Amino acid sequence: MRIFIYLPIGIPFILSIITLVLGEKIKRKLINILTLLSILSASIVCLLCFVSPGNYYSSLFYYNKLSGYFLLTAVIGLITTLIYQYNTKENNRQNYFINLYMQLGTGLLCGVFSARNNYVVYIIFAMTTVLSYLIIISGGINKTNEDNTVKPASYKFIYCFCTSIILLFIGILILYLQSQSGDTEINKDIFGAGYFFVILGFSAAVCIFPLHSWNAETGYRKNIIEYTLINTILSKAGFYCIIRFFYYNSFPFQIKQTWAYSAWIVLAVISVIINSSMAYRVKSQKKKFAYLTAAQLSYIMIGLAIGNDQTFTGALSHLLFSTVIFSGLFICSGIFFENKSDSELYNKNGVIKIKSNPAVLCCYILLSLSAAGMPLFCGFQSLWQIAYGAFESGFGILNWITPVSLLYSSLVVIICLLSPLANNFLKEDKKEESETSQNNMLSKSVKPVMFLLIILTLSSLVLGINGGVFITFIKNII
Repeated sequence: MRIFIYLPIGIPFILSIITLVLGEKIKRKLINILTLLSILSASIVCLLCFVSPGNYYSSLFYYNKLSGYFLLTAVIGLITTLIYQYNTKENNRQNYFINLYMQLGTGLLCGVFSARNNYVVYIIFAMTTVLSYLIIISGGINKTNEDNTVKPASYKFIYCFCTSIILLFIGILILYLQSQSGDTEINKDIFGAGYFFVILGFSAAVCIFPLHSWNAETGYRKNIIEYTLINTILSKAGFYCIIRFFYYNSFPFQIKQTWAYSAWIVLAVISVIINSSMAYRVKSQKKKFAYLTAAQLSYIMIGLAIGNDQTFTGALSHLLFSTVIFSGLFICSGIFFENKSDSELYNKNGVIKIKSNPAVLCCYILLSLSAAGMPLFCGFQSLWQIAYGAFESGFGILNWITPVSLLYSSLVVIICLLSPLANNFLKEDKKEESETSQNNMLSKSVKPVMFLLIILTLSSLVLGINGGVFITFIKNII
């Protein structure tokens, strides 16, 4: 069993070495098969974590149901990205680096989700951020923009994540040194400072204020495949690390016993408000998607920060639900906006051009309603758990501010995602409609993407209608 524990980590790295040896001239189908094998290795471990949890362990790594659940959310995002990427016309260099990043990212995610102590988690998380930076500055450069796309995205990213790693190191060092001292009661406030530094350190990975600015810049400058990959890998790793550090540690004081607990909740609520407000304010549709994604991640952060049974269950539920919803929305946005500058996205009346296959438009509308937390959709189930749990949490004015911020964010989602669609039909231009239909990205070669989009849309409905069953499943994981 101890040999098996290393396979899901080792197989992706072995396959990535094969990819590196073959170089950029490797055939498209072969590199996609290697990437698929990497993801399948994680999928098998995910299944075993639910069937036989706790039986696979070593001195450094250990798999349980929580590991399997996070692997499940990551696999959904990675498979979606792989299928979409295979059916689009990326050049060989882009295709090569995207697949290489998926292979290495899969191995690192397996390492993060199975790390047995916090220090191994920190090291692997730091390696994940370095890998994400490499994909930004290397082959995955969006060639469609005339300006230099690498510098703005890479500068923001390296600033946020260098700060993140430094703050994490300081926070972990404070917690470790104080836990070794004898008189812990005197150092209770110092423990709070250590926890607060750790919160700030992980804020970059999960797009939480104040280190969230890289997200919108990367979403705007990079193509949809690269942005989705970076966001999927970093956010899943970041949230798992947060749960490990704050709920599964052996320090003398837990975070709820320190002042950092209240600060954590305040930062999460501020992040929802800021990301939602920026999504409403910016004109670029690509940036709107990036800010809305960050707002969804802030919902999860609120649930984890408050940390009672309902909010914690809602946060873990929303981790999967948001993956399903935004995987579908990213496919739609790729069909609508990919390889187009902002000037190409709007007609002469200033209305965004969203003309596509009726099935795509239908999926887009349903997924947008789910992202806004409308009843009968999965988004409603998780948001209700978080909002109701926050209302019952006993934090005074935050009892009211937190649900109101979630409601405000839901309204922004509807405005940002559905109002361009409504305006597009109200101010229809027949000439532009015919031109758009001729240039529609959804071609006969993208049938697998269409099939995947329909599955994701139906999943959001099924998970919403059977939300009670899934919530019970989540409670058994905790």
